[in-house]
Amino acid sequence: MEKRAMKRMEAKAEVLLQPGSGGYMVSGYTKNISPIGLFAEVDERFPVGTKMLVVIRHPQSGQTAAVEGRVVHIQPDGMGISYKPLSARSNEQLQKVLSTL
Repeated sequence: MEKRAMKRMEAKAEVLLQPGSGGYMVSGYTKNISPIGLFAEVDERFPVGTKMLVVIRHPQSGQTAAVEGRVVHIQPDGMGISYKPLSARSNEQLQKVLSTL
């Protein structure tokens, strides 16, 4: 049974993750994404609860959306990330990226 509050769509977009401690970014791709979270296929994983900056880049247009999130689960192929409540600007950027994936 599906536990998510919103259905995620299968979509591949570049994602850059910067943990709250800063310093470096990890890159990968989304496996699925929604207005409230995503699953990132990455080689490096962070502990559940890690806060991070998430930058999602549309594969064709290059348009980006930057949101804050936290790791909610870890799998062998990546991490599930839930977004923190979005500002109006971040929400608008995210909706533009999602609408054309």
